[in-house]
Amino acid sequence: MARTWREPSPAYGTTSRWPPCAPAGRPRSAWCARRAPCGRCWRRWTTSPTWATSTATRATWGSPRRCRARCWTCCPPTSASDWLLPEWPGDRAVTAALPWPLVVGLVAPLGLAIGSFLNVVVHRVPLGLSVVHPPSACPQCRQPVRGRDNVPVLSWLLLRGRCRDCRTPIPVRYPLVEAGTAALLVAVALHLQDVALVLAVLPVAAAGVALALIDLEHQRLPFAISGVALVLALPGVVADQLGSSPAAPLWQLLAGLAAWVGVYAGTWLLTGGRGMGLGDVVLAPALGLALGALGLGPALVGLMAGFVLGAVVGVLLLATGRLRRGERLPHGPFMLLGAAVGVFAGEPIASAYLSLTGLS
Repeated sequence: MARTWREPSPAYGTTSRWPPCAPAGRPRSAWCARRAPCGRCWRRWTTSPTWATSTATRATWGSPRRCRARCWTCCPPTSASDWLLPEWPGDRAVTAALPWPLVVGLVAPLGLAIGSFLNVVVHRVPLGLSVVHPPSACPQCRQPVRGRDNVPVLSWLLLRGRCRDCRTPIPVRYPLVEAGTAALLVAVALHLQDVALVLAVLPVAAAGVALALIDLEHQRLPFAISGVALVLALPGVVADQLGSSPAAPLWQLLAGLAAWVGVYAGTWLLTGGRGMGLGDVVLAPALGLALGALGLGPALVGLMAGFVLGAVVGVLLLATGRLRRGERLPHGPFMLLGAAVGVFAGEPIASAYLSLTGLS
């Protein structure tokens, strides 16, 4: 998409040139005069040195924040028709920012259903059982779970945490996984506010819930789950890259992916599998792809955060006697926690680091 300039609206009262603020980057006949663009948006649209660098001027304009690459932080929509608009002719249609009630209404039920399925995955995959057949049944009395008893969270509450037939207690982990998965997916969707990025990150986030639970219980990361997460994330990444304003350039995507694969595969090869499990290596491409789609900063922050969190928790467990020397500590949950840090806080952490080191 050609990034052209036009003279600003007289409403600005200035001769400065500003990038257009419109839904999904679509130019309007007038310029938005509500607020100056954030730093990321300004850098995306121009190389002009007129962007203020002083703290006082930036404070006057508002703190630079991520604007989803389409000025939504700078210029929120003013009408219902602004929520979903195409970009320039020939470009893909995107949803730049959905209202949060719509996001919650769409993603929360999906997250509950996925969480219910993940409970089956966590129980059956480590045992080598099929996740689709036979239908779910009580492990004590072997009675199949009725449809009305399979509603996420609600059925557990109505049954008071017990099997309808034999009254065997149902672990509280089941509703917690369902509710936690829904909350995680809603948080990701609300944070990213971009359909392509959501499609890229949600499959990895959902698979991460199952992988973390399996690794904590069985100390293994099934290759099948990591592979499915990678395959399901690809369409969202491709859709984002084919758009006119991808969240990250292709080189950052590839660099983030290479960093994750290189670090984990290199550690596994150098230590002969003693310092890193093969399941961690197989999971790394999915996490690197999802975080690389957000940018090199989130990818590197997520990569480092996983090792830092693992080291801190390991030292604390050793100090408290809950972990003995030579005893293995699953690294998968820390990989996934680090990836979550990269998704939700990777960009500000990377920006703060560059500012402190003078590299920005």
